[in-house]
Amino acid sequence: LVEQNETTSKHIRDNLAKYDIHSELIKIKCPVLLMIGRQSVFSVEGAGAIDASLPNSQLVIFEDCGHFEYIEQPAKFQQTVNDFYKTALK
Repeated sequence: LVEQNETTSKHIRDNLAKYDIHSELIKIKCPVLLMIGRQSVFSVEGAGAIDASLPNSQLVIFEDCGHFEYIEQPAKFQQTVNDFYKTALK
């Protein structure tokens, strides 16, 4: 099992950069909430590109935050989700 996990992890690492679905994002019609911490391991620019590709999305950047918004800033995370639901479900 460990060998399979290592093989799978290597495959993901080697191929993740080739995985690009930006052209498919326009097909998503439902409201989408994107949240990212300014210091996340993922880039804010990349999140912005995803946001720009989605026809009905909202991007929220958490300042002074890394990858785990729900742990690092739980009150702001919860408020952001609640606000999103209020507008998305109208």
